[in-house]
Amino acid sequence: MKQVTCAIVAIGSELLEGSVLDTNSNYLAINLSKHGFTVTDVRMVIDDKNKILKTFKEQFTTHDIILTTGGIGPTFDDLTAEIFAIATERELKQNPTAYKHMADRLAQLGVAIGEGHLRQVELPVDTDLFDNKFGTALGFGTEYKGTYIASLPGVPFEMKYIFENHLIQFLIDRFKPETIHFKDLIFASLPESIIDEDIRKFELVDTTIILNAGKAQLKVKFRGKDLCEIDKYAQVLVDKYPKNFLGYDTDSIAKLVVDKCITHKYTIGFAESCTGGMVSQMITDIAGSSEIFMGSIISYSNKVKINQLKVDPTIIDTHGAVSSECANAMAIGARDVLGVDYAVSITGIAGPTGGTDDKPVGLVYIAISSNKNTVVFEERLKGDRESIRIRSTNIALFKLLEIIKSS
Repeated sequence: MKQVTCAIVAIGSELLEGSVLDTNSNYLAINLSKHGFTVTDVRMVIDDKNKILKTFKEQFTTHDIILTTGGIGPTFDDLTAEIFAIATERELKQNPTAYKHMADRLAQLGVAIGEGHLRQVELPVDTDLFDNKFGTALGFGTEYKGTYIASLPGVPFEMKYIFENHLIQFLIDRFKPETIHFKDLIFASLPESIIDEDIRKFELVDTTIILNAGKAQLKVKFRGKDLCEIDKYAQVLVDKYPKNFLGYDTDSIAKLVVDKCITHKYTIGFAESCTGGMVSQMITDIAGSSEIFMGSIISYSNKVKINQLKVDPTIIDTHGAVSSECANAMAIGARDVLGVDYAVSITGIAGPTGGTDDKPVGLVYIAISSNKNTVVFEERLKGDRESIRIRSTNIALFKLLEIIKSS
């Protein structure tokens, strides 16, 4: 069966100057791939008629599908519909369905229709329309010389709504892409080079493997038509590294922690210093975490460590705030103050300043306290400030998960 090739074009000058992050292309690439489409080109283009038109014309000859995001609103730099019409040799006219949708939305918001809004509903004739529950601009698409081109809003939640509820099934029905099986394995505290050596020994026939090394996590992505082959080699890695294996098809150690705590009815809380609340944010990002997460104390200063966590001042005077002794006392204090089953503390030097020969940047202590005992882990991490904080967060959650699993 022929591959169905896709190009993604993110339109907007703000994307190329870096003031807005292009998350739309990432989302579309992931979800098109999951449904059997092959994404072969992703581009960002400024709000310039000639550049956008040139991009369209190049991709008509090389792709089955072109998806664009951005440039379909009411402002002067929203040029997508106009260029879409030129590129597909269609007339641009006010679309009555798009007009009614826009007028109804604006009426609900108490906003008068302006000149820009009228421009927004001038669309290429003979196009498919895709409903937008959250915004004034409909998605639209048409076929031209064998390529289907569809334009979606640049606002991420509007784009996702149209794609998930209307466009993706439309494309599946139209192109009938081949089924591609996906399996993602998540490992923690395992070097990429180790897994790479294992993969090189695999005798793969119809499967590709992608490695994504992150902050204290490693994702091994299996992609292919033969599910049996995928399952076979995925199991080889799971069996070889059982202590490092976190689970399938998940990006989040935090979700694994939350799920495990909900299952066992364990409550958790944190005392964070160098991570500044990052661990707590990862946990509260997970739906349902309110069942098990009781709270957090951001003890950035020594005063808070002493007053809120009841850390003995002599510990800080003798050993310093970044020490195993202080981390131990912080975890015990947090468990007592928050009244939780497991309390995690993190204290360290994230940099770029503050390090010494004895305590360099990247030195982090993580302590986990339960009614059984309190254990402390020393980590010496490399990287910039953000990297050290993220790695500290992920390691702390991984250590917590290990301890919960063994309880």
